[in-house]
Amino acid sequence: MKDFNEFIDKLKLSDLPMLGRQFTWCYAIDGERCSRIDRFLLDSRWLEKFSFKQWGLPRSISDHCPILLKGDERDWGLKPFKFLNPWLSYPTFMPEVKQLWENDQSVEEEVHDWDLKAESRTLADVELRKCREARSLMWKLSKDKERLWLQKSRMLWARNGDKNTRFFHLMASRRQMKNMLDSICVEEVTFEDPF
Repeated sequence: MKDFNEFIDKLKLSDLPMLGRQFTWCYAIDGERCSRIDRFLLDSRWLEKFSFKQWGLPRSISDHCPILLKGDERDWGLKPFKFLNPWLSYPTFMPEVKQLWENDQSVEEEVHDWDLKAESRTLADVELRKCREARSLMWKLSKDKERLWLQKSRMLWARNGDKNTRFFHLMASRRQMKNMLDSICVEEVTFEDPF
C-alpha cells in the first residue's frame, strides 16, 4: 500500500471527486459498511486538456458500483430497440412486457435509493427488510436478462455458426478449451501427466 501511494505521488496522479454517490463498495447484506475503493487516477496534463467527470452508478446486484469517466456532456440518445413481429401474436405479450418493464425500472431506482440512504445513515430493521426484498427482486430480474442474452447468443450461432468458418472454429476452440481436462485428483493426489 505504501509503495502504491508513493507511485501515485511520484507520478502526480489526481483522484477526481465522484458525482452521483459517495461510495463504490457496500456490504451487500446490511449496506452499513461502505467504502470508496474504486477510482480513476489521472495525470494532471489530461485534466488540463479534458473536462473529465467521475460518476458512481447504481450498483445493481453486485457489492461494487461501476464508475464512469465522462469526457464531455454529449448525449448520444437512446439505444436502438429491436423488435420481432411474431411476439405480437401472443395475447398476453403487451400487458406482460409493460408490467415487467415498469418493475425492472422501478426496482433499480428503489435499490439505488436504498443505497444512497444507507450511505448517509444507518437503516432501521424495517428498511433493511424492504431493501433486501427489492434487491431480491432485482436479482430475479437480472437472471431474466441473463437468459435473454443467452438466447440472443444462440440466435447469433444459428445465423453465423457453420456458414462462417472463422466464427465456427473460434467457438469450437473455446468449447474445447473449456471442456479440456489437464489434471485429475484421486484421493487428494493430483495427476497431470497421462499414464
